[in-house]
Amino acid sequence: MRLPTLLVVIPAFALGGCGAPRVLSEAGISPKRVGVVSIVGETATLNYRGFTKFGHEQEYLPARSWKLDEKLESQLVSALAAHRASVFVALQVDRDALLREYDSRTLWPDWRVVLPKVVEVGRAHDVEAVLVATPGVFDANYGKKEPISGFGIKAQGAGGEHPFWVTAYLGVRLRLVDVKSGRVVAERLAATDPDASIWSTPVAPSMRLDPKGWKTNFEEVTPAQVALLAHSFEAMTDVVLQNAQRIFGLR
Repeated sequence: MRLPTLLVVIPAFALGGCGAPRVLSEAGISPKRVGVVSIVGETATLNYRGFTKFGHEQEYLPARSWKLDEKLESQLVSALAAHRASVFVALQVDRDALLREYDSRTLWPDWRVVLPKVVEVGRAHDVEAVLVATPGVFDANYGKKEPISGFGIKAQGAGGEHPFWVTAYLGVRLRLVDVKSGRVVAERLAATDPDASIWSTPVAPSMRLDPKGWKTNFEEVTPAQVALLAHSFEAMTDVVLQNAQRIFGLR
């Protein structure tokens, strides 16, 4: 007697947990281990704009001791933990070596120079991909087409003791590097509103600073101002975390 053949059809989605890799929505790869590196927090740039072209001032404030990069790396690892197909780890790297290649004070540093170093870091730490955060350039400083980059504050005044307004800003370029191919497979610019000031768009509370707490001359920065700058950085990183989540299909 011939027994009837039973055909069992298993839906494709039911096989999702059977070793099928999850492909990233933007990157097109599915690394199991992803290293996270930030070289954003080396300096804070203080920008003051007067009413005439002779009233402009820019100062670079060393910020390495504030541990901003370590904090951002930790935040990124936590924000991406929901992507269960990958494990994210903050890599212990020689930031000085990376920054020697990638001059964060240069508005348009050459990313191609630092890319091989990132690949070396990935191989040394046995990860398949590296998510790198570097200073990101964006436009419309003070409502003008004047690019600014990375982390800092911008202020405007007319030569008085205090500026009219002071806002913090953050611009971060996120790149996901595939260690095997040595290529950037996903990239996003995460930036706070570059037009934000009391003269234009509403300013987020995390970006607004009390102008009475700042002098027109940025050459002397008090410990209280340093603490305020470090706090502002941490308060603005949501835009970076959200863009990192989009790279990995979490948004």
